[in-house]
Amino acid sequence: MKEAGKAIGAIRAGHMSLIAAAGIDGGDVSVMYMAGASGTYVDPVKAQAVGIVPAGAGRLVQVGNTSLALAKDLALDPDMIKPLNDLRGRLLTKHIMFAEDDMFRNLYVCELAHWTEGMSERRYSKAVEDLGIVLPSGPPSGPTVERRVVRDIDDVGEGMTVADCGTSMHASWECSGCMTCVRSCPEDALVFEDGMFRIDTGRCLGTACCRCQEGCPEKIFDQGSFSLGRGPGISHPDRPCC
Repeated sequence: MKEAGKAIGAIRAGHMSLIAAAGIDGGDVSVMYMAGASGTYVDPVKAQAVGIVPAGAGRLVQVGNTSLALAKDLALDPDMIKPLNDLRGRLLTKHIMFAEDDMFRNLYVCELAHWTEGMSERRYSKAVEDLGIVLPSGPPSGPTVERRVVRDIDDVGEGMTVADCGTSMHASWECSGCMTCVRSCPEDALVFEDGMFRIDTGRCLGTACCRCQEGCPEKIFDQGSFSLGRGPGISHPDRPCC
């Protein structure tokens, strides 16, 4: 929970820093556009409930991967670049470098205190108000959600297919073959076949898990010894039992 709070707090501190730089109140943000992964897969209402989306926004618009969309549009119509450059010239922008911004630093200290040090909601709100940030009393009831896409590439056309390259890592060593490591994997990413341990990198949780290595009773299993290879997808035979 604390680690998630650090990430949520950084996002919320960023929003409030931009609001402060714009000279408006938190309640003045009525529309929130969500792009990238959050603009495709994240539940916007839940995101607003935990603070990832500004609380005062009553209209939440998910626009998906705008970088891919623009790349597609430019590929189909290269002449679009001129009006885009004209638009860029008309935009009034102010760049905020959060790493050097005093407001962001002070707000993030409040977020860390709230998420990791037990600061109450009341004291958190008071600390934020002391910094000149006016927060709305809470998220609006029943915000309007507008989903403009259903996946990253909304229209793949007729010439694109999705290929499974079967990326895996492999390693081998002398051990008793108890297969505790294989049975410990929560994602079925690890198998032993043809005298070799193989990890399906599409399934493996990486160093965030390490149950295979930690569960080895002989302390022989070494994730660092695996090398990357490309080959056919990994089959998952019946797991051996003790």
